Amino acid sequence: MNGRLFKNIKNKTLKKCSMHPLTGYNRDGYCRTDSFDNGSHLVCAKMDESFLKYTASKGNDLSSVVKPGDQWCICQDRYYEAYKNNKAPKIIYDSTYKFLKPHVKKAILDDWMKNKIKKPIIYKKNTIYKRKTKKIRHVKSSWVQS
Repeated sequence: MNGRLFKNIKNKTLKKCSMHPLTGYNRDGYCRTDSFDNGSHLVCAKMDESFLKYTASKGNDLSSVVKPGDQWCICQDRYYEAYKNNKAPKIIYDSTYKFLKPHVKKAILDDWMKNKIKKPIIYKKNTIYKRKTKKIRHVKSSWVQS
């Protein structure tokens, strides 16, 4: 089953987290759960050395299946534990399942808002660059997107 019926934390269609390495409790690439998933593997994260060392120290050594830079579905409780200890990996919001425990969801959304605010608008003569993705220029008293 694809992710169209499932929503991500941004209330959009859930995207695959990873196919290489193949992740998700059901090994279908999606971070979603079923009644057999005791760990609630709902958070898609980009693995980094800090998180991998942290989770290994807690008894879950992922080094045999992932390496830094890979995306992987992790348990929401492990994410929150790492978050509280400043060891949380980068979240892939489009691939993180919507229905999380309230405190986990709040931590992820707080992090998302923090990251959105970090990208400033840079002003140059008659040009506005917004979040390095859109370039808008002023032409004869009207704003035109280019």
